[in-house]
Parts: sequence; C-alpha cells; structure tokens
Amino acid sequence: MATIPLGQKFHTVPSSVQTVERGSALANSQREIYTMGDIASSVGKFYVNPYGGTVIGPNINTVEISDSILISANTLTANAIIELLFRIEKNDSATTGFSCNIYSNTSNSLVGASLLGTVVTGASSKTYSTNVNRTILFKNSQLQVIDSSFATIDDFVAKTGGGVSTILFNPAVNNYILIGVGAVSLTSTSQVTLTKMNINA
Repeated sequence: MATIPLGQKFHTVPSSVQTVERGSALANSQREIYTMGDIASSVGKFYVNPYGGTVIGPNINTVEISDSILISANTLTANAIIELLFRIEKNDSATTGFSCNIYSNTSNSLVGASLLGTVVTGASSKTYSTNVNRTILFKNSQLQVIDSSFATIDDFVAKTGGGVSTILFNPAVNNYILIGVGAVSLTSTSQVTLTKMNINA
C-alpha cells in the first residue's frame, strides 16, 4: 500500500458529490487517491490483548505460550520498527523461580521458534510482576534485537559485549511473535497481560 506523504491535504465531500477528475491533465497529475488502507498503513498497525493465556507450572526450563501475535504476510517493509509492550505476572504459594522469553516463528508454536529476547530468568518470589518494553528492527531480511540471551525487561540498559542479535525473517509469509512464560511450582500460575504491539512499517 502507498504511504501518505506528511504534507498531503485531505478534503471530504458528501457521498452524493461526483468525484470524477474534471481538471486539466496537469491539475489531475497533482492529485492522489488514497484509501483507508493507505491511511492505516501510514499510521502503523496495532495489536492489543488485555489478557494472555494462564500457564500453570512446573515448566521453568520450557516456557509455554501465553500470548501469540500474528504478523500477516507482507506487513513488514524495509526498516520497519516493532514496538512490543506487555506485563508479566506470576503468583505462587511458595518462593519459586520464573522465566519469560520472546520468540518469532512462522507457526503458532514454540517448536522451531527463534529466540528474540530473554526477559527474565530466576525471579524467585511468591509474586512477581513487571512491565516489559522491547523494540525490534526489520532490516535486510532480518530482525535485529538487543542480545537475545541478555535478560532484561527493556532495551533501556547498557549492554557491553554481544550487542545486537539478528534473526532471519521472511516477511512474505505469516509470522508470529510469541511470548512464553513458565514457573517452577505446581501451584504457580504465570500470565502475560496488557499486550500492545505497534508496527511502524
């Protein structure tokens, strides 16, 4: 879809008004027609989910999907930026560990998924809650993220060594951003909530 230039102007008319171009060839060449799809493409794409699925332990070493976000084929263009925000919550009657990771995959599954980010590992407490803010760049057929093995809730940290991880990404097919959580105890529950994803493509 076309991206609407920032300087463009919009005029609206009632549906009964004829909009056939009747000006000169020069005047007509200076006019552009845009659809609501073009407008949506220009301002970005949004995903919102208040509550992901609840995961019951024990699964500290193999997190399970709590939230899954579809990126439809041909959504991402060169240098697209993905902003991902969500909250992770864990509740337990005992002091136990907790993990949360972010993945990408061409199917809604962790089998064969690529690690995009390690959010937190080993948070030992009865309850745990924090907001997560991560940024992903699509460039040269790759997703670029802060070192995917580096555990952090956001990108606003100093990272020495490792720096950036790159993950192969084919924008011509459907892809999924997967958020997985897990906790040690059989009595534990963990969940992703308040998920928001914005794609500036």
